[in-house]
Amino acid sequence: MSRSLKVLLSLLISLVLIASCSKEDNNKPEQHDDPIDELKSRYDLVLYDSINRLDPVTGWPSVNDCDGTLWAGLACSVGMPVKIELAEYSPGEIHRKPYKSCYTREQGDIGSKSTISRDMLTGYMACLIERKDLPALKRLANYGEKNTWIMGEPYDLVSRVFLGNNLIGLLGRSIYKLSNGDSDRIYRKLPTEYQPVSQDFERHIQVQGILLQSKITGSITDQMLSRLKDHVNAYPDDHLFHAALGKFTGDQSKTIQLLSKENPCTKYVRGENPDLYCEINWLQSAKIVLESANK
Repeated sequence: MSRSLKVLLSLLISLVLIASCSKEDNNKPEQHDDPIDELKSRYDLVLYDSINRLDPVTGWPSVNDCDGTLWAGLACSVGMPVKIELAEYSPGEIHRKPYKSCYTREQGDIGSKSTISRDMLTGYMACLIERKDLPALKRLANYGEKNTWIMGEPYDLVSRVFLGNNLIGLLGRSIYKLSNGDSDRIYRKLPTEYQPVSQDFERHIQVQGILLQSKITGSITDQMLSRLKDHVNAYPDDHLFHAALGKFTGDQSKTIQLLSKENPCTKYVRGENPDLYCEINWLQSAKIVLESANK
């Protein structure tokens, strides 16, 4: 065999080997050295899966659950196509789920002891603030002003249906900010106070409230930071509590670790569709981390 032929043959073998290696590399799954990149990839997958599991007509995680408006609002806040307006039975009058109330004067409790609660209104406002829906926020405020902030029935169950100063103040500040100061309602100046709570669902709603306050004002008080630390200490494996605290301390390492677990569901996630609610809860935590990383 001539020298030139040997050189040509060697070159051909090298090209075949290179092509083979390239093909194998193309078949390998994409690797992420950066945990934020990996979290973003998983976020996109979970969001896609969750959207496909929503009710096809309403976009709600559940149309029957009497905690429906809370989870629909949180789903909306992470970018899901929820028709949150279905919670509004008349201008500013918000109920726990679409179509049929969980409480009526005639029947009383048919799923809940009240038509609405601060928990539901926290989720509802999370959606409106995320979407910057100023008209809906104004309708909610007008209803509250007209009804001395009793947001539903029964009227004598104030502990459930009174909006509360924290949310009243938040509502006024939200309207002021989104209207660029054109709509200035005096109650936007109400102080925000978060007292210690012990139940898991109370902690969850308090964290949601603190996150909303910071979204509007751009900061939180020392008391709010103290509450977040309390919640993390009480539930050290709760990724949402860690995400909320990390948003203000700048350290999301523990949150990323918790979010990387296979099924990191939390204790206060319960109701008719808990698996989907868990995904919504995970998405909210991941969104906080990803937004913090992009600052």
